[in-house]
Amino acid sequence: MRKAALIVLASIALTAITGFRGTASADFGPVLNVPLASAIAVGPPDNQQPVVAVQLALVAGEARHVWGHLVATSSITGNARQTAILQCRVNQTTARVGTPSRVTTSQNHEGRDTQYTPTPGELAVDADFLFVAPATALYTCEMLMDVGASSAAYHLTAVPLKTWIKVSTVSQRGARMLYNAPCGSTGTDPTCVYLTGNEQRVVVLANGSAQPNWAADPAARSLDVVADLSLTNCGAGTASCVRAKWGRDDVAAAVDAYLEVIQLDPAGRACGPVARTPGPGAGRRIYISFNAHHSIKRFQIQRVPVRPECGTRLFTTRIRITHVGGNPVKVGGYVPSLTTAQTAGIFMNRFGL
Repeated sequence: MRKAALIVLASIALTAITGFRGTASADFGPVLNVPLASAIAVGPPDNQQPVVAVQLALVAGEARHVWGHLVATSSITGNARQTAILQCRVNQTTARVGTPSRVTTSQNHEGRDTQYTPTPGELAVDADFLFVAPATALYTCEMLMDVGASSAAYHLTAVPLKTWIKVSTVSQRGARMLYNAPCGSTGTDPTCVYLTGNEQRVVVLANGSAQPNWAADPAARSLDVVADLSLTNCGAGTASCVRAKWGRDDVAAAVDAYLEVIQLDPAGRACGPVARTPGPGAGRRIYISFNAHHSIKRFQIQRVPVRPECGTRLFTTRIRITHVGGNPVKVGGYVPSLTTAQTAGIFMNRFGL
């Protein structure tokens, strides 16, 4: 099999730069780090633009993990939507490929005077995408920034060097991306998940399957999992939630959430210790302000052992969420009409220690 080639494109002008290779924290093999070379401003009427891109010459079936980190400043003190979009397309075409064909994560930038950590005025949004090449071809994998349609005179600016994408440089053999049930932007799908009044819900990442299992590669010794949880504060008047789930105006929301990865025995029961992200308290608590409206939580579990004594190599994964206060919350779901995932996880085999 021929090796895949990588051509780094670092801005809308597609300026070639040198990427940085390093050890991946959640991939098998090294990762190419592609920072944004120069600032890019995005604002109405051109409210969506690519900011960082990589060209990949891939053989059919090769899988690559793409992780995007979008840091932006705002020209105003009010709210403006900041959305990161990861997608791959056949080079020199506009046709997205893959199922899902893209991942979106979003949060409102609350203004240039907001005290974000670590840098005031700079909001960071992350997204993860697994691309599996459907055919041998040259592809462009890219991160776009969307600031929402508006007649207002404002713009968000992607911050150079702090904005980047990371791409695995070798195929993630046997990797798979799993997403949750459908839930569109208006929250009217019957499978949408809402939480209020100290409710607890379990969000299973299953791609709509009745058997939400993933099989580790026969040679894998452990696995890594990353997942992005998309949440919305259902404040009064929002078009993102059904009216029956509206809360109050100018009220925040809070949930506790954690990721679980479970190996199964032949009867489908949990076998051995359940791998979890941090326990109760600050490690789980997610606050969504009324102005932020959306929130993204990125989970990561590394080196989950594949236990031969379990009798299968099947795993399932889920996100446990508990509403702890404030407005009702909606969990972002898969959007079939756009083949877009908002809450999703990626399983990756690890073949060494």
